Amino acid sequence: MSELELRSLNKYFGDFQAVRDLNMKINKGELIVFVGPSGCGKSTLLRLIAGLEEISSGELLINGEVANTWVPVKRQVAMVFQSYALYPNMTVAGNIAFGLQQTKMPKDEIKKLVAEASTTLKLDELLHRRPSQLSGGQSQRVAIGRAIVRKPRIFLFDEPLSNLDAELRVHMRVELIALHRRIKKTMIYVTHDQVEAMTMADRIVVLNAGNIEQVGTPLELYNSPTNEFVAGFIGSPKMNFFEETHREGDYISVAGGRFSLTDLDIVTLPPRLKVGIRPESIEVGSSVALPIKGKVELVERLGAESFIYVNIGAASPIVARVSGQKAPNAGDTVGMGAKDGLTYLFDATTGSCVSGISTKLNET
Repeated sequence: MSELELRSLNKYFGDFQAVRDLNMKINKGELIVFVGPSGCGKSTLLRLIAGLEEISSGELLINGEVANTWVPVKRQVAMVFQSYALYPNMTVAGNIAFGLQQTKMPKDEIKKLVAEASTTLKLDELLHRRPSQLSGGQSQRVAIGRAIVRKPRIFLFDEPLSNLDAELRVHMRVELIALHRRIKKTMIYVTHDQVEAMTMADRIVVLNAGNIEQVGTPLELYNSPTNEFVAGFIGSPKMNFFEETHREGDYISVAGGRFSLTDLDIVTLPPRLKVGIRPESIEVGSSVALPIKGKVELVERLGAESFIYVNIGAASPIVARVSGQKAPNAGDTVGMGAKDGLTYLFDATTGSCVSGISTKLNET
């Protein structure tokens, strides 16, 4: 049985529909990540699950029971927000224990639960400190500890790492993954950062304008996006897109290159096509056999790899990922082509993917 199920879930704020007829199941013990751009409805959806917002229509089921009218405490969920919201006049131990104290739980039991949470989160040496004496990562762990002691059925995280610096975000990401493996609880994590989604999730839910665009494992979304939105959102840097400029028989012209469609297993081609190529799927060199030519405008050198931005006369440059030690320089003219089997075709009108990585678009 699914721990959590959404059936035709909708949320309106006046005339604005923030969540649109969502359907999905979340299994017990999964780490699910809701990802999407700002305003896509991911935080609103989290608040609907928590019981902090009223569901406009549809059903929220927890372990098979309709939970629309349940108060948050009955739902047995614990929410960790972007803001740590720690009480500055209390110690770490006091902050973790505060919610339990409000329930009139016996002191010995509270002490035991606080000790278990502090050991799990490696806070034992910090229990007597106050929030002003903590780093950002330590404060976030205290906020998580406050949730753990409640022994919830489901953990909800609303962009909990967005206030941390880059290095600390990576560290806390690893700690959260390890925590999930230790406690084996269902976790629903909201972020706009697709790198966090890819590295943490058992499954990712890609949201856009209140709709679910696709649900799948990180590699399923990376390798087999259902549409242009998912293909462009999953992957960093994002996928390059080029509209076909001319079609003649089984050939299309795209970004200065001419490609054969004869190997494609597509019954009916849409009227207009768009080609998608990931930066890491682009071959770069000076060979005349490479069909797309352009001038390097910018090189981002990151050490082991570099990203080059190549002007081909289109609305935006092509971005390619190359070896950090062999990157061309700004101003160089380079040739580019797609590696076999790593090109996507989209319907330029609907955005749906009509052919994925099994496609072989051979330059001719």
